[in-house]
Amino acid sequence: MTLEFFEGIPINNEREDRFESVHKVYAISGDNKQHITLTGTVRIDFQGTSTNQWHSEDIFIYLRIDLPEDKALKVEQGAPFVTINTIYNANQAVHAGWGVNNFWLELPSDRLLIGPHYASLPIKVRVLVRDTDGWLFRIAYQVTLIGQLVDRKWEYP
Repeated sequence: MTLEFFEGIPINNEREDRFESVHKVYAISGDNKQHITLTGTVRIDFQGTSTNQWHSEDIFIYLRIDLPEDKALKVEQGAPFVTINTIYNANQAVHAGWGVNNFWLELPSDRLLIGPHYASLPIKVRVLVRDTDGWLFRIAYQVTLIGQLVDRKWEYP
């Protein structure tokens, strides 16, 4: 089962968003490039399953990027960073461990992020926990993007 977390959208009938400490910086350079920095934390509630093996899973987090109504963002460069933020172990932590093994942007092949008013930037993250009572509650992220706003092309069937 793949876990997915969308900024601004509660999951499983929860009342609150799982994204916290969300900060965004939007700037335009002299050559009209969009410079975007996104930071925050995501509550993932990921539990270990064994004291002998790592429980590893890929999760997706979708970060919200605000866009003008008729524009898309063509990403030219992107640098994500994701790390553990909050961990917990209910009993003795014998051979326990927590981690973020790797992370990357999951951009479409045309590198266009499209939305009517915002786009969702997908980041794939491999998290892991070792210990049956070990939890990785939150991960933290920072993403820097450079791109251009382009006209959004409407396609009709």
